[in-house]
Amino acid sequence: MAADLMQKAGYKIIGLADIGGGLYNEKGFDVPKVIDWVYTQKKPLQDFPGGGTKMAARDILFQPCEIAIPAAIENQITEKNANQVKAKILCEGANGPTTWQADAIIDSKGIFTVPDILAMPAASLSVISNGWQDRQGFFWRKAK
Repeated sequence: MAADLMQKAGYKIIGLADIGGGLYNEKGFDVPKVIDWVYTQKKPLQDFPGGGTKMAARDILFQPCEIAIPAAIENQITEKNANQVKAKILCEGANGPTTWQADAIIDSKGIFTVPDILAMPAASLSVISNGWQDRQGFFWRKAK
C-alpha cells in the first residue's frame, strides 16, 4: 500500500519485498502492475516480469534510496546491519523495525528517522498504543 500511495504522489519505487523475497530495480516499478501480479493473479513477487534484481526481502532495506520503509516485521535493522542502511530517510512502517541499538547508529549516519508511532497508518494506532502501554508496564483491566 505504501508503494502504491508513494508512486501516486510522484515517487519512483525501486525496491519491493514480501515474505517470499524482494526485487530491486533502479529504473522503478509500475506498482499497479505489481499489485495485479501479486494480489489478482496470485503470483510470487520475485517472478514479476518487470522485475529487476532478485534478493532476500531484508536486503531491499540496504539498497541506495531516498526513503526506506521497513514494514511488517520487528527488529529488521539491528546493530549488526544498521551501518548498511543507505537511505536518506528511514520511515518505520512496522512496530519496532529498528532496535534501540541500531537507532543510535542510524542517527550517527545522519539518516532522518520517522518513528513507527508516527509513521504507522491511523488504523493501527490503537494497537501501537496498546503495545507502548505494555512496554511501559501498563495493563488493561477487564471491566467488572
